Amino acid sequence: TSVFTALRCYSSSQNVTKSGSNDNPVVIVGGGPTGLLLSTLLSTYSIPSTLLEARPSSAISGSRCGHPQAHYINLRSMEILRHHLPDLYREVTEAMPPVEEWEGFNFCHSVLGRSIGRVVHPVQGLGVAMEGNGILIREGDRSANRTTPEITADSYRERRRRRVSPCDPGHLAQNKFAALLLEAAQNAARSVPGAEILHEVAVEHVLDHHGGPSSSNLEVRTKCGRTFNPLLVVAADGASSSIRQSHGVRMLGQPMLQHLISVHFRTTPSLSAKLAADADKANMLHFVFNEKLVGCFVCHDLQEGEWVLQVPYFEPFQTSEAYTAQRVRELIMAGLGIDAINDGDGARAVDALSIRPWTMSSTVAETYLAGPSQRIVLAGDAAHAFPPAGGFGMNTGLQDAHNLAWRLALSLHAGRAESALTKSLEQYQLDRRPIASQNAALSVRNYNRTLEVAKACYLNADHPAILVKAMSVPPLSFVPMNVRENMFDAAVKAATLPLRGLGRVGNPYGERIKRNVRGKLGQGQGLPLLFPRYEVGFGYGEERGLGEGDDTAGFSPTIEVGRRLPHVELDVVVPSCSEDCAFPSTLSLTDVGAQLRSLLKDQISVPAFTVIIAGSFASMQPQLRDVLQATASASSESGIAIDIVIIESGNDAAVGASISTEYSFDRNALLLLDSGTKLSSKLQFEGIMLVRPDGHVAKLLPFDETNEEIETNRYKDDILFGISEVV
Repeated sequence: TSVFTALRCYSSSQNVTKSGSNDNPVVIVGGGPTGLLLSTLLSTYSIPSTLLEARPSSAISGSRCGHPQAHYINLRSMEILRHHLPDLYREVTEAMPPVEEWEGFNFCHSVLGRSIGRVVHPVQGLGVAMEGNGILIREGDRSANRTTPEITADSYRERRRRRVSPCDPGHLAQNKFAALLLEAAQNAARSVPGAEILHEVAVEHVLDHHGGPSSSNLEVRTKCGRTFNPLLVVAADGASSSIRQSHGVRMLGQPMLQHLISVHFRTTPSLSAKLAADADKANMLHFVFNEKLVGCFVCHDLQEGEWVLQVPYFEPFQTSEAYTAQRVRELIMAGLGIDAINDGDGARAVDALSIRPWTMSSTVAETYLAGPSQRIVLAGDAAHAFPPAGGFGMNTGLQDAHNLAWRLALSLHAGRAESALTKSLEQYQLDRRPIASQNAALSVRNYNRTLEVAKACYLNADHPAILVKAMSVPPLSFVPMNVRENMFDAAVKAATLPLRGLGRVGNPYGERIKRNVRGKLGQGQGLPLLFPRYEVGFGYGEERGLGEGDDTAGFSPTIEVGRRLPHVELDVVVPSCSEDCAFPSTLSLTDVGAQLRSLLKDQISVPAFTVIIAGSFASMQPQLRDVLQATASASSESGIAIDIVIIESGNDAAVGASISTEYSFDRNALLLLDSGTKLSSKLQFEGIMLVRPDGHVAKLLPFDETNEEIETNRYKDDILFGISEVV
């Protein structure tokens, strides 16, 4: 049995520091997922911000007209939504397509044609130490299209306890996700005087008139003539950020990995029904290899017929202008395989909605803080750009916003010195830039995995580059450009023509390719969907990098400084609760502080640290009263709210009630029943944890082995020091 008791220590001041009588302290430039989440979280902390977006809202979040981009919401991002914005989390999960439609990747001659291999990923209930690689489905095995076997109600509870996260990953087209984020941001802003979200307001320039870090005089001027003077500007204005460029911040890494054409198209209901009728054809990604097209289809929503096709091209002998609406339609039909279907659909089976060229890169900004005052802060795609393989682009941006929001809120609430804001921004950069570099390297390795699968089809990505180089120097460079373009296209067609055999059962060349590809997929050398260590195992601080190792290795939770609190599911019992209590039957230890703020009706809208006292009552009793007093003193002295959580691992559930009574908490005692006693037995920790508002551990203080009482001031100093190291 474990006992969980909560107490909040409040700072005395709740007012927000503003930069001027009419200006919000924060201006966010960019209304994509990163900017919208940051705006929402700041509003939940009662920090008024102004979000400026040049595009109309329909261009970002229009469900029927926006061009889908990202679509995978990884484990950590889902946890952030679940614990900080539970209403938004519920809306996102309800809007997602059924998991059966997106848990698989298909490698094929065409989507409706012959499949080379299908890999199904463990997207439901990923367990502790379970690797992220999917399973290659046996040929002809129609019953093996699920990674999660049917389980009984009796085993469901135990399976949940073995999970690595309280959440599953999500799949939702970015335009639809952004629509839900926008609604959440608007609703949150209504409760904060002065907060605003403005679309069709383009920023002309962001000027920093100050020459040092002690104060800031920022000026944000829009093209419609409106001027803002905030304390800081968050540049979340995308990969080609004009703010980043205007302030001379370089992007480091590989700026050009591949040119691609992205085509957003929609299929007719009859074609969507045809795809949905065959479970093998319902997949998130379809990697197509045929004589007319080598590309990747992304199915954003099978039922609604929402798709994107990604096609590589090679400058300067292939250009984006060559991908006309007619050519794109032909490529879609060839990739889907509908040119071989006599059902009357024909060309009317697809409707190409938009065509966009883009350049795949892997870059990270040399600094996240720009301008003389270092008060122009980069976040999201403005700070980093990755290959889409692995889905880390949008997720890294969301997690930037999560890290930045609590830091800004703590710094901007009254009573904090201006130097606190400077230090907090520096800490944001120290936290998030190494994570971006780590994710960039992983994304490149993932992209190279897809190239290895192409090599199994005898398509070498190096060959086009070699050909481009050869045709760009004498003597071929003397040949007219149009002739060289035709020569290049002819060479590409010659390389892909043998793929025709892949669509014919029994064709020797096609069968050889199939064996090659299935061999790689069977050995886990295809593109995974889940990366447990990178999604929930990353940490902040020196020596917390994950390195390369096995990218898809499972994650075994530990309690370490810098890492997020692990998921330990505990049953909640509320012995005495006010009428408006809304505690669930179970609670995850992950983001426990955020969950408390969401669940307590008398919450205050400031970020809070959490002091967790974990262990048997016998081990904690000699020091418990001193820790409680020290926490209250530390909160009063620092002006920072601190929650206290007591987790008692013992054999008597009544201990919780006695602790609550003996120490006169001003919160209802909560009992968390943990028959597995994971904190003490599996996670090997008894002592005191100081946890940051974002759920990452700031400091660990093991119990004194002598079991003697320790001075209250020592605990207070330890808590204050732990806070000072991360704020």
